[in-house]
Amino acid sequence: MGRRVFVCYLRPLTALTLSVLAPVALAFDSVAGNPILDRFSFDIGTYLYGSGTTVTLNGQSGERGFPIDLEHDLGFENVNRFRIDGYWRITKHQRLRLMYFQVDRQTTKTLQRTLQYGNYTYPVSASVSASNDVSVASLAWEYDFFVRDHVSLGANIGVHNLDFKLALSGSATGPNGTRTPEASQTGSADGPLPMLGLAGIFRASSRFYFTADLAALKVTVNPYSGTLTDFGATAVWRPFNHFGVGAGYDFFRLTASVDADRFNGRLDWRYSGPRVFFNASF
Repeated sequence: MGRRVFVCYLRPLTALTLSVLAPVALAFDSVAGNPILDRFSFDIGTYLYGSGTTVTLNGQSGERGFPIDLEHDLGFENVNRFRIDGYWRITKHQRLRLMYFQVDRQTTKTLQRTLQYGNYTYPVSASVSASNDVSVASLAWEYDFFVRDHVSLGANIGVHNLDFKLALSGSATGPNGTRTPEASQTGSADGPLPMLGLAGIFRASSRFYFTADLAALKVTVNPYSGTLTDFGATAVWRPFNHFGVGAGYDFFRLTASVDADRFNGRLDWRYSGPRVFFNASF
């Protein structure tokens, strides 16, 4: 459902950008290797996904879920995953930006406390298997209102599509008090969130530059109602005009009530960590 809605957002945004801006893009003289004037740029690398996430899933029969700390209660650990970022500079002042990564984690943990998750109560000392699947994709249009030889500043608007799933399996007690040896419960939520933010680039030299992005918003968009914060920064060294290497850090947090078909409860989802990448500029 969320992916279909995301595509619905993506198509008109892309079509509007192409129809309005493509003609003037032909007159833009790009400079490969210059992050303020290059036409295309891609960052491909690895991201250390560090999560600090709390999930509350209510049951279908009115059971109130317990807040579950994925790292402390279930034993999930940080993982390295592939990530891609990029942009197309349509004009000197306008860019279309994208980002995508996916994380799938599994763990088995002997519970140190009783957990109420959805329809089931998993007792203390029970062995529970858990999986947490996450994908994040974003698309944004940016206008750089201040552009100089070494500095650019801009504002952007776009969508950030979040797909989150947590599944537990183990011995548990159901709503009618019946003990089930292998009770499985899954909560999942996905959907696009609007994003408003600021971005900047600073060229320290012809071969070295920094970038920074910040977005913060209070959102009420089905199925989420809450606040989000997104921050990222990178440092890139380009020893060649078209290719370079970089490192950065990203932080994202969504604190929201979720009312969806497969998730009714609360999600305090935070992920952050460093990343290293290979950069290509054209």
